Amino acid sequence: MPQTPAHQMMGTAAGDLRELTRYKIKFRWCPPGVFQMGSPETEAGRDSDETTVEVALTNGYWIGETEVSQEVWSAVMDTSPWNDRAGMKADPALPAIGITWEDAAEFCRRLTEIARERGDYPSDGEFRLPTEAQWEYACRAGTSTRFSFGDDIDASLAAEHAEYKAAADRRSRRIPEPVGRIKANPWGIFDMHGNVAEWCRDNYQSSLTDGEDPVFENDGSDRVLRGGDFSSEHVEIRSAAREMKTQRARSAQIGFRPVFVFENPQTAELAMAPESSLVPEMPEGLTGNQAGEVRKFTAFEIPCVWCPPGVAMIGSPDSEAGRNDDETQVEVVLGPGFWVGTTEVTQEVFRKVTDTQPWLDYGEPTDPQAPAVHISWNAANRFCKNLTMFARSADQIPQNVEIRLPTEAEWEYCCRAGTQTEFYYGHDPRLRNIHSYAATRAGVFGPVSHVIHVGKREPNAWGLYDMHGNVSEWCSNWYSRGLSGGTNPRGPAEGGQKVLRGGSWQDDASLLRSAARNPLNPEEASRKTGFRFVVAAD
Repeated sequence: MPQTPAHQMMGTAAGDLRELTRYKIKFRWCPPGVFQMGSPETEAGRDSDETTVEVALTNGYWIGETEVSQEVWSAVMDTSPWNDRAGMKADPALPAIGITWEDAAEFCRRLTEIARERGDYPSDGEFRLPTEAQWEYACRAGTSTRFSFGDDIDASLAAEHAEYKAAADRRSRRIPEPVGRIKANPWGIFDMHGNVAEWCRDNYQSSLTDGEDPVFENDGSDRVLRGGDFSSEHVEIRSAAREMKTQRARSAQIGFRPVFVFENPQTAELAMAPESSLVPEMPEGLTGNQAGEVRKFTAFEIPCVWCPPGVAMIGSPDSEAGRNDDETQVEVVLGPGFWVGTTEVTQEVFRKVTDTQPWLDYGEPTDPQAPAVHISWNAANRFCKNLTMFARSADQIPQNVEIRLPTEAEWEYCCRAGTQTEFYYGHDPRLRNIHSYAATRAGVFGPVSHVIHVGKREPNAWGLYDMHGNVSEWCSNWYSRGLSGGTNPRGPAEGGQKVLRGGSWQDDASLLRSAARNPLNPEEASRKTGFRFVVAAD
């Protein structure tokens, strides 16, 4: 029977939802990406087997939205291991318990066999237990905190996100709760913290394995469990927490969830594309904890917002109104995260850093809180170099961190802030809402006739202002007709024009979209060209 090509089963964004197999088991998409696995030495409650390593997952995969329920297990395996066992309760909505590692692996093998019989799954795709790296990556869902819902030092949030022995209630629970009852993580995955501990593919070892797509397997019988269970303490349900059991262990605290993986996906080619860059390391103390966290940098106290590592589709779909043919979508993997200016650089800040005021040469008035205009790419690049020099000389950033113009991928990633609509605030075909978010002449309500003070419109989900309109913002890239995909793409090595993003107060709405691109010679400038900077590992 003909098989479905792997690329037709790929998700398009982290957390995409799909029902797989005739049992309609729900899965969430985990795109390729780079992350720090394990926990830093400063993390409260950490164990010595969690030393941080950098991991690159080059292939996307689907992971069960919930732990496998008793209902699903019985439908696939026609058995009920939890029956007639002390301390175990039969309930279709509860997780399948009393499951050994070998049982869980057999479930995955049988589910693969059933799926392939249908002919609508790739011949080289399979259901299996997640590797430790796949499990932790899916649990973190782009976060780097103790839990996917934050550091939660005082356990004030855990009860909303985890089924476990709460710090305020020292009585152990006796059975798990129904799957998917508490809040999901940022990718829509439930019960990654608590409920039942989950089998991973790996044999246990006292240190984590780094590199690309790591998995540790030997002849031993000790396997890894992740996530903690309903009787665990607060520190035992952390994203990095690890547990070891013999693969024949069977208890009410142990269950699992499967992943669906591909051997030859298109996504792997994207992640290793020629224009990709190596993933630098962000120095300790300069990493943010969550998207939208604000920190001030340099002697000029310029507010910046944290953009965490992640995977995104940049560009626009064929169906998007106003799109151009240079916006064909590509997938990008961005790591290790970076800081970006909360607003466009103001006249006040530009003058302090460069001791110049280019707008005066063109008759523009001085207004300290208006964006700096008549800024060429060359002038914006010099500003960034000067600010980097000042910050390093004052020991405010280390030598391996720089202040620079954002790449196109970085700009669109932080503009979208997790969205896929034409504007970061949603679809707006009649432009009825655009003036709440963008300073622009477009639309029918309240068009503007000049730039306005920065930060006067509504920000995006990560707290960034004026990503649509006000002034067009320079990116570091040379312009090409196609967008660059892959890991930290920097675009072509050379070219004749640089890229502007976000549109300006003078532009039509089509140029204000998140995916809109506009090329211009780097020495040119106008009353609608400005910029914002990023603070990133070099």
